[in-house]
Amino acid sequence: RPGLIDFGQVKRLSPEQRLCLAQLILALADRDDAAAVRAFQNMGFRSRDMSPAVALRLSRLMYDHEGELKGQRPSAFLRQLGQVDAIQRFPLEYVMAARVSLLL
Repeated sequence: RPGLIDFGQVKRLSPEQRLCLAQLILALADRDDAAAVRAFQNMGFRSRDMSPAVALRLSRLMYDHEGELKGQRPSAFLRQLGQVDAIQRFPLEYVMAARVSLLL
């Protein structure tokens, strides 16, 4: 029997994008906060004040998420971060990887 595969949720990252994402994941795994912030910024993340704390918390939510929500809904967490330092840019290229990470 033939089957259909839905490729609507597929994203292809360039070698440079994969390297940036890998550097972020390794920094988060090593609990190297400074390297995680640098990697997240190298991926294209931008906020009004470029707060390292906001970049770190958002990168942890999206790619590590261990305890970051503390019982909050993700939307409430993002609003709270936005009040501290308004998020101006998160590259869409990395959204699919974040979705996969949140499922794991």
